[in-house]
Amino acid sequence: MMLCMNPGSVIEVEVSEDHLQSIYANATPAKAIAEIIWNALDADATEISVEFERNKLEALDRIIIKDNGHGIDFNKLDESFRFLGSSPKKTKACSPSGRLYHGCEGKGRYYSFYLGYNVEWKITYKEKTGDMHEFVISGEKSTGHLRRFPYSDHEVSKAKVTGVEVVISNIPQAVAEKIKESELKTDIITTFAYYLKAYKKEKIVLKVDGTVLDPDSVLEATETANFEVEDEATGRKIPVNMEMYHWTTPSVHKRFFCGD
Repeated sequence: MMLCMNPGSVIEVEVSEDHLQSIYANATPAKAIAEIIWNALDADATEISVEFERNKLEALDRIIIKDNGHGIDFNKLDESFRFLGSSPKKTKACSPSGRLYHGCEGKGRYYSFYLGYNVEWKITYKEKTGDMHEFVISGEKSTGHLRRFPYSDHEVSKAKVTGVEVVISNIPQAVAEKIKESELKTDIITTFAYYLKAYKKEKIVLKVDGTVLDPDSVLEATETANFEVEDEATGRKIPVNMEMYHWTTPSVHKRFFCGD
């Protein structure tokens, strides 16, 4: 994707930089990466990969997070990026495929700036005509720039699938050290285990540094329960099949009730 930024094509977020910095001030590498993954899942992604590019000295050079979600429509870019505390997801409870939304305030993208000073979103989406289009939007963590997001024109894409590729560079040494020292894969699968189980029919693949994360790795036991509930309006008995998961870690505490 070789697209050039247009001079003057900039979205400015209508909030102070101090407030934006406060969003990721107490983040961790796992938390920041998780927020980017949540954005992908809210876009109905079924394939998400987190890659760490290292230079010849094995120092962390870039973090690349790719997904095959529906991307961002260029025509809705302004409403997607400009306002904090609001997003197009706020008016709906579920994604187009029926998954419950995780976020709706537009904060998730700012966690990228915890990981690095420069962030680029390479976006591929489908126009109403069915044609694939692509564009790039970028951000920079420096004084006077955190609120500004320059973007390119959209062009016809040769890509076969939609999605977003988040490229994070100029990574602070302290963050690189924390990534190296942390149990990153364990932390991330702990965060998403319940979601992957709840939407197991979607066959979501979450890969970190070349490893496909398995929710069963933090699963201790499974119980099933079958019962009926009554439709108050019709009196009809509705069968319910429920699966209950017991996790090996207490930090997985979500309850999800899903089914047809």
